[in-house]
Formats: sequence, C-alpha cells, structure tokens
Amino acid sequence: MRTLGLITTSDQLTFRFIPTFLQRLLWPKLLNLLTAKFKRVVYEEKEPAELNIKIRIARLPFTHEQLNTISADVLEDFCGSIVGQFQQEAVNHLVLPNHIKENKSIYRRVYKEGDFRKFDGKDLFIALIPDVLKKVCKNAGKDLSHISIGIAEQYFTEKSLFIVKMLSSSVKFMTLATKEREDARKHMESICEDTGLAVWVSDDVGNALKEADIIFVLDPFERFLKRVAVNRNAILFNLSDQTHIEQNIRNRVVDHINILAARKLKTALAALGLEADEELTECLVVLGLHETFDKPGIRYYQRLRQAFYNLGCKVNA
Repeated sequence: MRTLGLITTSDQLTFRFIPTFLQRLLWPKLLNLLTAKFKRVVYEEKEPAELNIKIRIARLPFTHEQLNTISADVLEDFCGSIVGQFQQEAVNHLVLPNHIKENKSIYRRVYKEGDFRKFDGKDLFIALIPDVLKKVCKNAGKDLSHISIGIAEQYFTEKSLFIVKMLSSSVKFMTLATKEREDARKHMESICEDTGLAVWVSDDVGNALKEADIIFVLDPFERFLKRVAVNRNAILFNLSDQTHIEQNIRNRVVDHINILAARKLKTALAALGLEADEELTECLVVLGLHETFDKPGIRYYQRLRQAFYNLGCKVNA
C-alpha cells in the first residue's frame, strides 16, 4: 500500500501549564513564541478504506489562524524537519491543503528541500480530454463531428499522440502544429487509415491554427499567445504548466477540470481537511496505479483515466 504525506495545521492550541482563559489574553506574538519553543510537530497515520492508501499526517503546532502570523524562518525550520522525516520514511508523494499551499514559506521549503512529485492536475486533464471536450462543446452548442481541432506542441510527444487517438472516433478534422513534422506525420498515417480522421500536420506553428475551433495548447501558454494566430472565437485548452492571464486574451480558456467526487470520497477527504480538487485527485489516481511509469505516455494516460473513474469521480459540466 502506497503512502501519501500530508502537512496541515493543528485544530487547537493548548498548553498544560497555561489555563485556557489566560491563553486567550496572551499577546499573539508571545503565544507564537511559546508555541515555536515548546510545541513539536505531531505525526499520525490513517488508512481511509475509500482511498486504499496510507496517509501520513504531519500537524504543525500552529492553528490555521496563527499560520500567517508566524515568521518565515520558524515555519521553514518546522517544514525542514517534516521533509526530513518523510524522506526517512520513504514518503514520495505529498499534498498540501489549500490554506497551507497559500503560505509561500511552507510551499517553497517543502518543494525545494523535499524530493516530492508536484501534482498540478495537468496529467489528469490530458487523460480526461475526451470527456472534458464533450462537456465544453455541449455547453457551447458545438457539434463535435463538425468542429476543427488544433494541437500546438512544438516538440512532438505522446501527449499529442494520445489526444489524437482518443478523439479520432469523434471528430473529423484536426491540425497538428509542430516543428517535428515528419515524425508526427508517420504516427498520424496509421491513425488516419484506421479511423478516417483527416489530420494536417504543419510546421508553420504561427499560422497553422487560424481556423481551428478548439485548440489544445501543450506549449508554454504565454508564449503560444504571443506567437500563434488564432480565431477569436476559438476555445483554448491550456494543457501547459503555465497559468494564463485572463485580461490578455479574448478567447475562452479552459485550464482546469470540474470534478464531481463520489460522496464517500468527499467524506473521507473532508475528515482530513481536504477537497477533491484537480491536484489532489491526480495524486490519488497516481497512487492508485499498480505500476510505475518513467515518463508520461499513452498507456500512462489510459491508466489515469481508468483509475479516475474507479475512484468514483466524474467530470462535471
């Protein structure tokens, strides 16, 4: 059974030698100083049946309310000790609740010091492209069989190949904009022969996608916006590692999945102070796989998609 690390805050702060009513009267800075000096990280382990994984919880000695009043140095020292403990226990996957993730000192120290895989939800997003696309097109009143799909990936990888294969039975027209034109064309030939899909592969990345109705952007998103001409009515799927700045573009941008988690899963996560967002769901899905992958490929994305639905999750409208 795999283990997931979780860093969170304490529910309440108590000192045996200070009466509760007196703690409320203490100057906040003094309370923080006492906490940092006399309190330690508390570790506990849980095995929610709904998740089929172990969760190793590290509770900082501070409450949620205290968190933003604690100095960065103190927080980084505590997080450094947690990282060391997790590494000693071979915990390679870690999630941070939103209120922890928002603290830059914690986020920076944990991912700078620890050899933890970062989850941003984009692998899961790619794995669920067929499902997300159907929802988006339905809401936009677009017929999947009559739209033109574009894919922007300067250096052709199995990410593009997976998207083409997964959509080949539901769309008719597709444009792949990549500098590795010949390699991409070789892969497209067999798909087109088997499915009847029409794919145009172009190395004119800046102009090839002008007429596309839907564009999957795998290249850095900000660079794509500056260099590639697109139809102002096109819907852009941001599958890159970058977030976008909304005021810089008129096109609709889809850059996340609305996940509908099963009630049992939501209840299990809520008990841990977590919500089933993209990052956490991707982490749970990866931990649920019974095999490891050196790098993302077609089989990896297929297994992610399968594991997502095995968790009882759905893509919401």
